Formats: sequence, C-alpha cells, structure tokens
Amino acid sequence: MSVAELNAYLERFGILEPWQQAKVSAAGYVQRMTSIPPGSEAFKAEVSRLVGLDNPRGALSLTRRAYRELSLVDAVSGGAREYIWISDGDESTCARCGSRGGDIDTLAGHARKGLPGPGVCEGGDYCRCELVPVD
Repeated sequence: MSVAELNAYLERFGILEPWQQAKVSAAGYVQRMTSIPPGSEAFKAEVSRLVGLDNPRGALSLTRRAYRELSLVDAVSGGAREYIWISDGDESTCARCGSRGGDIDTLAGHARKGLPGPGVCEGGDYCRCELVPVD
C-alpha cells in the first residue's frame, strides 16, 4: 500500500484527519487555549508547531508513526512476505539507518531488530526510512 493509499484508508476510518482539517483543528486549538491573536506570526508559528514535524506529536509525525505501527498488522497475522529497508543514503541518513539500508526480512524479522523510526533512527521522528514489500 502506498503512503497516499494508506492516508486515504486512515482518513476513511477516522484515524487521521485530512491535512486541511488538521490545520483547521490546530488553529481552533490555538485560538481556544492561548491568548495569541489569530493571524499573528506567533499564532501561525504555534499552528505550524502543532501540525509539523518539529513536534513529535504533530500531525506529520503521528502520520508516519501510524504508518509504521499499522505495518505490523502483517507481522501479527503471521505474514511471511518480505520487505526491504529503504534509506535515502544521503548525508542526512544516520549511521544506524544507513547500515540497515537494503536489509530484506519479514516484518516480524524487521520488528525484532527495530522498525524505521524513533526506536532505531538517531533522528527520531525525522526518520525517512521505509519498509517496502519485495515483489
């Protein structure tokens, strides 16, 4: 399942909000819970913090975390499908992720060693690695 398909699936069942709705919800939260004037630079910065990657609990970080955790469904169901660890391999790739790049295993096998994300990556929720099914 592609990331776009997964997002559509999660939105369909109410697990994730559409991106625009997440921004509207964050703006509503900021307006209700702070005295920051709507439309100000401070207001925009707070909304950005709530939905952005800079916050481990922000909408983008939570979407990535949900994607990683939901991929465990295959492992729990006894799936024997193999997945390859894909890392960008550029200067922003940490040593741990770089050494895992190209590893092929089942999801259960990858889970035993640590899945992409904050449990493995030195960059925490900034991890860009993915597990991709091997056809």
